[in-house]
Amino acid sequence: MSKEQIILELEQLISKDSFSSEVLHSSGIWQHNPELIDHIYSKMNICTNELLKAVYNNSSPAKLKKILRKHLYSFRRIDYDTEDAEFITECFELLAHITGIRFGSTSASTLTRWLYGYVVWTLVALTKIFRKQKIIAETTTNCTNCQSTFIIQITQTGSGRESDWVIGKCAKCNEYSLWETIANAKRTNYQTFLPVEYLSKEEYTEEQATIRLEQLKYWRK
Repeated sequence: MSKEQIILELEQLISKDSFSSEVLHSSGIWQHNPELIDHIYSKMNICTNELLKAVYNNSSPAKLKKILRKHLYSFRRIDYDTEDAEFITECFELLAHITGIRFGSTSASTLTRWLYGYVVWTLVALTKIFRKQKIIAETTTNCTNCQSTFIIQITQTGSGRESDWVIGKCAKCNEYSLWETIANAKRTNYQTFLPVEYLSKEEYTEEQATIRLEQLKYWRK
């Protein structure tokens, strides 16, 4: 991604209050503690602004990584329950994706270490070494707004379910889109977008799913 694109996307995160709207459809912590979401939102905005300044100044990837690590560890893990902490890691995953920074060998390693602690992180790392994830099937679709490519990877089958509807949010422009899941998929990886809501085809026709999509666009814009 070019410098101009990174700057644009970071500026959009700030101007569109992206982190606060993430909470509305992701973890739901705002419903329980409004002060907490204001606290997280404020700290993430500080991090985003510092990254934006560094990109403007042509800082190295090492400098950007240092900024991300500094702000991640400014959150004391002990102060947050699992749901809140997982939301914080989602915010940093988005910033890492935009800036192209990897935390350690992978962006997940540092985030997992912060989220679960060193012992669990080590076990996760060892598990990945001995059991690499196999991609069984892969499909792509495009954002209806910015045309970014969404990648859907199936790593395990056997659910026995037909395809359903899924509404997701583009990680780049925040636009909501509707598409179908893959039949019989038991475990799915999503890239460049965040799944927001799954709708069973037993309960929703395509027309009803489209109406639900428009409702989300209206209430969460």
